[in-house]
Amino acid sequence: MAEIINIVKKINPVELIRQNLVIRLSFFILIIAVCVFLLNNLIFWTISTKELLQSGNTNVQQKLSIAIAGIDHDLHAVETALDNVKWVVEESLGDEERLYDITRKVVSENEEISGCAIAFAPYFHKGELFFSPYSYVNYRGEIVSKQLGNINNNYHYLDWYQIPALLKEPVWSEPYFDEGGANMLMSTYSLPLIDKNGNVYAIFTADLTLSTITELVSAIKPYPTSFAFLISRNGTFVAHKDSSYIFTHTVFSAAAEEKSKDLFDVGKQMLDGQKGVYTNYTYQNDDSWFITYGPLKNKWSLAILSNYDDVIDGIKHLTWVSLAFVIIFAIILFSVTRRMMKRQLKPLVQLSDSALKIAKGDFHAELPEIETHDEMSHLKNSFEYMQKSLVTYIDELKRTTSTKERIESELRIASDIQRQMVPSVFPPFPERSDLDVFAILNPAKEVGGDLYDYFIRDNKFYFIIGDVSGKGVPAAIFMAIARSAFRYVASSEDNVALMMDKLNDSVTEGNPTNMFITMFIGKIDLQTGEFEYCNAGHNPGVVMDNDGKAEFLDLKSNLVAGVMNGFKYSGQSSHVGKGSTLLFYTDGVTEAENAAKELYSEERLLSFCSGKEFAYSEEFITSLVADVRAFANGAEQNDDITMLVIKLK
Repeated sequence: MAEIINIVKKINPVELIRQNLVIRLSFFILIIAVCVFLLNNLIFWTISTKELLQSGNTNVQQKLSIAIAGIDHDLHAVETALDNVKWVVEESLGDEERLYDITRKVVSENEEISGCAIAFAPYFHKGELFFSPYSYVNYRGEIVSKQLGNINNNYHYLDWYQIPALLKEPVWSEPYFDEGGANMLMSTYSLPLIDKNGNVYAIFTADLTLSTITELVSAIKPYPTSFAFLISRNGTFVAHKDSSYIFTHTVFSAAAEEKSKDLFDVGKQMLDGQKGVYTNYTYQNDDSWFITYGPLKNKWSLAILSNYDDVIDGIKHLTWVSLAFVIIFAIILFSVTRRMMKRQLKPLVQLSDSALKIAKGDFHAELPEIETHDEMSHLKNSFEYMQKSLVTYIDELKRTTSTKERIESELRIASDIQRQMVPSVFPPFPERSDLDVFAILNPAKEVGGDLYDYFIRDNKFYFIIGDVSGKGVPAAIFMAIARSAFRYVASSEDNVALMMDKLNDSVTEGNPTNMFITMFIGKIDLQTGEFEYCNAGHNPGVVMDNDGKAEFLDLKSNLVAGVMNGFKYSGQSSHVGKGSTLLFYTDGVTEAENAAKELYSEERLLSFCSGKEFAYSEEFITSLVADVRAFANGAEQNDDITMLVIKLK
């Protein structure tokens, strides 16, 4: 432990792991061991938690069943007490004193009952509107009797009287405060007394004070934070840990006040008389609760809220103990593993020192002696072989580098020669005010296969632009042949179609590699504007007039040059007005690609040329090159790009 602390003080732990193989391997072994241990604990935690939660649910359900049975026992005791005495009431209808005695006897012999009344129907007893003998236990514990009904206490309109009278069946009333009677919070069991004609002549009642039920419900605590509540058939709280809810709130008003959808859903199920468990119940913004509920005999419903944390509290303690053990285990494992790794990897450190000497140029550095016959021995043998091979390899590398440098130098010279083969001085005809010419040739490699050339003879402007198939040195040689042939043929021939015939024959002969070239030859009479041209499979040029209108030049279909000897080409003619601009180019322009493999395209080129006004041909080409590069957006140039612009001023 002290050793690890000293290491951490000397160097950053992250850098230590990165720079030290022994510590890194020990750290990886530690991680794997800890992960396995934690995974085992996680599985144990998951299974144990599941079992505890199931046991917790069962425990709470048992508590709920016992509580429901206890409350139902009290309710049943009240109901039984009246059922057993009602025949006495039927035999004592004319004896007022005995009726009072009956109510007192019911109260005195049944500790669950706090009050008893026999509420007669209007005018049934001696023609009196109100007659209801009533006995109850007052706050001193004494049984007091009195006449319940009077003009100020018309019991005929109270729920405990009206509902059983209408239904003609026993009913437990909603909780209420018995003002005018026992003056306490209670619920009344009402048993209708029916004569032979089926008419209700009296309601025999027994009062159950809610304090008794509240105490019973409050005592339900399966776990330390658990609590229970009881609602009536209409959802009114009969018992709750918050006494302000009793009799003043329903389960739905409480759900609205607490903004609890869970309580609303549980309330609906409880009023439907269902029995169940609602998991992941949210209480006070904590969703780790569950609520168990079930119906009572009188259609009331009891619910118990419990927290899952209480259920699994025991295993939490065990988890912390387990984590402490993991930490101690990790420290011991790391220390032991590091020592073992350091001993096993010592030869590797020595080999590393030897490798450093070799890297500095000492190819005869001494290697450590390794007595084992494992991977370390194999590594040493590999180092010995490397020492012997390095000298040979470096000699070969020097020769290869020298050859590569010579080839690159020759390619640079070839590139300079190729650029000098095409006109590169602009403006080419500074003495002429009627003609502005500019051209560029940008090969995709050091040298390329594009070409252009032009000259003036007899006040006629002759020009050519072409694109050899392929790239590199072969294409450049083919391009040089085609350019030289053009100079030779055009110096004595005026017909552009015949020029193309002779050029085709010239490049076809001695072409064992079957290369071909697309070409466009043109001749413009600088006085009349007559334009003769012949196309051999090349891209259509663009003609732009003074109004900014741009269109592709109309071309006939002709075979590319270099494919068939003796092919006869067809020429075309047109007229180019003063102020017009002609653009000729190779397919490296229209087929320039961006990162999405989209092409610049002829449509985009024509759109660029339309409506453009440039004073000089150089300005036009500079702008077009910038547009192509902006479209490519950094994508590598995959073909030679050549442009020739002729502007007739």
